[in-house]
Amino acid sequence: MSTVSTDLDVQEMDQGVLDQLMDRHGVAPEPEEAEAEEERVYEVVLEQLPAHQLRVDHTYQRDFRPKKAEKIINEFDRLLLGVLSVSAREGADNSFDYVVIDGQHRHAAVMDRDPDLMLDCLVYYGLDLDDEARIFWKSQATRTTIPAIDALRARVIAGDQTAIDIKDVLDDLGITAVPNGHVYNMNGRRWVRAVRALDDAYARLDGKDGLREVLNALMTAWPQEQDAFRHEHILGLTIFMQKFGDRANLGRLIARLSGYTPFQVRRMARSHMDMSKSLSKETAFARALTEIANQRVQERNRLSWS
Repeated sequence: MSTVSTDLDVQEMDQGVLDQLMDRHGVAPEPEEAEAEEERVYEVVLEQLPAHQLRVDHTYQRDFRPKKAEKIINEFDRLLLGVLSVSAREGADNSFDYVVIDGQHRHAAVMDRDPDLMLDCLVYYGLDLDDEARIFWKSQATRTTIPAIDALRARVIAGDQTAIDIKDVLDDLGITAVPNGHVYNMNGRRWVRAVRALDDAYARLDGKDGLREVLNALMTAWPQEQDAFRHEHILGLTIFMQKFGDRANLGRLIARLSGYTPFQVRRMARSHMDMSKSLSKETAFARALTEIANQRVQERNRLSWS
């Protein structure tokens, strides 16, 4: 159960306004969640804090984007800063460490302009790190499009089992999830950008074992290819396995797939898309895989999409 109070040093606010703020940030706990957490009590207080008293913990935060902070600085308007979500972590001697949950770019902009500026903050007392991550993840997801890798990291810390399973599979296979828009030299370690495809494959194939099978197959077929884990590759193989189940001889497919480059298979997929304009890239890739799997197979044993 959570208790809410207002700070008398701040402009007086009625309960309805404070409830709207909490709902906007995705933090109002549902009764069943509170019971599941053994009724841990935390307090939410609307306070004003100087910018220099706040800091950011990047454990669950999305990557800092300098250009976003620079835009806020260049177009600075005190009235548009809104309310920052802050966790008051209790330290020694009953002091508090104020950590920004939501608003790191606004905080950075204010630190550049005036570190002493007082910021309106919705301050949470009594949160654990997983609570902070959950608030960050849900508030970001309801207000803006959060990069999938940032969401995955926050979900892991928040205790989301799907995200934990996905991270376990990646770690076991030596694969690192990385943001879009960069070229990576991982010193021999494999990397994947298509984080949303991992979620989809996990859901379609009923968990981590199916996801592991997909990623291991692509890694075995294309051990030297940096783009082995493209979105359409992961979901294309997922759709192939989902459709044919036990009839799909994955070992034989991997052996035959190793004779092609990823580009060659995507070109085959493009041919399927040219013949059927309604096909998605992923389904077209699955059909290209089926075409490869059927090579040198007697007609009665071939896999069919009909």
